[in-house]
Amino acid sequence: MTTAIINQQPILQTQATPEQIERAKEDAQAKENLLMAQARKIVSLQAEIEERQQKVDQLKQDILDTHEPGTYVAGGLKVQVREGSKRLNAGRFQKKFPAADYPELYKIAPDSTGARKKLGEDALAGLFDQGKSTVVVK
Repeated sequence: MTTAIINQQPILQTQATPEQIERAKEDAQAKENLLMAQARKIVSLQAEIEERQQKVDQLKQDILDTHEPGTYVAGGLKVQVREGSKRLNAGRFQKKFPAADYPELYKIAPDSTGARKKLGEDALAGLFDQGKSTVVVK
């Protein structure tokens, strides 16, 4: 029994006819062509999204420049201008309220980067949740 490799796909040749091998090559080429077309479409759509997002961002900035926080009626639409969210600045907080003096104001949380370095991936096996796989086209 011999094995042929066609476009990184092994094909056992015990009963493979020349027609089957040719069909496998054509299937692999069709798959490659489809991937190429999909990747090009993704890049095109991403460029269009980026361009439109810049326009949306500029329109929002124009509204922020001309309107105070509040709710406005614009035709049949409601436009809300909201103040930015307030986040505690950890560095300034720690200086004013040190953990040694105010331990009740602090939480302990695992440091995954530090744990990976100190313990290694094998020791942490089974402790991570994995997110959904993604596709990136550049």
